[in-house]
Amino acid sequence: MDVTQWIEDELNVKILCKNSAQFLAKKLLIAVNGFAKQLIPDIALNAARNMVICIRPANALLLKGAYHYHHGYVYFRPVEDGVLIGGGRHQDLENEYTDEIQINQKIYRYLVQFAEQHILGNQKYEIIDQWVGIMGLGPVKNPLS
Repeated sequence: MDVTQWIEDELNVKILCKNSAQFLAKKLLIAVNGFAKQLIPDIALNAARNMVICIRPANALLLKGAYHYHHGYVYFRPVEDGVLIGGGRHQDLENEYTDEIQINQKIYRYLVQFAEQHILGNQKYEIIDQWVGIMGLGPVKNPLS
């Protein structure tokens, strides 16, 4: 549900949504940190987009565990019969502070090239899935209250 606002009284919280739906609750917890600023404009939090690609190589990889590169801006790990690679925001940092859910082609190309050069070797592969997610980045790495 796309929450637009909430109204509190002594007993309940009335939650209003874009499609005219309404809910009553005893308490409200906002846990969609990437989009929290839409509900709480003054919160010390910025939306940041993150790209993820799942790649299936022609031959199995010998990866174990999770790997991080360039201060954690790039990460990859094995998944089922392939590899998940994500991040790359440092390639276009200014444009990635957004809550728009769309693929940044510059970052997409960077991640594919990184995988080709550092993970896959010269083997053939196919991209089996891709998506973006929205993170919430604040001044500290702890929940805000």
